[in-house]
Amino acid sequence: VLYIKEHYPEIFSDLEFRFVGDGVLFDETLSPIKDLENVTIERTFLKQEDIAALHKAYGLFLSPTRMDSQGVSRDEAMSSGLVSLTNNITAIPEFVDRSCAILADADDHEALAEGIIALYIKTRTCFWKCLKMLHREYVNRVDMHRRSPKNWI
Repeated sequence: VLYIKEHYPEIFSDLEFRFVGDGVLFDETLSPIKDLENVTIERTFLKQEDIAALHKAYGLFLSPTRMDSQGVSRDEAMSSGLVSLTNNITAIPEFVDRSCAILADADDHEALAEGIIALYIKTRTCFWKCLKMLHREYVNRVDMHRRSPKNWI
């Protein structure tokens, strides 16, 4: 978020960021951005219906990770049609690739931020069309009929 604010000040206020979660480092990690007007931080556990409502309200799902700890949340978001921004580590490439997500190398927050900017700047006019295309690619990738053991032979 701070990278985008510093490098793209002309569009920063157009963006809205919402961080929801919990954990030992939650407050410490988000403290540098807690007072920004376009940032909402919620330290909470969400019920399923709350998750679905948030998925309908947003277009991107930021799930940076060092150990694939948010795989289920990421995949649920993508199933809902959100574009995922995550790290290309551990088992993540088995579920998503650059055809259906924005992937950054480990600990590369700048690449994640550039992914947000690329979607904003380069696809502003076709954003929802691009979301639908990425969603279709993801659904095709995880389609259980295509991944069933009978099709593996």
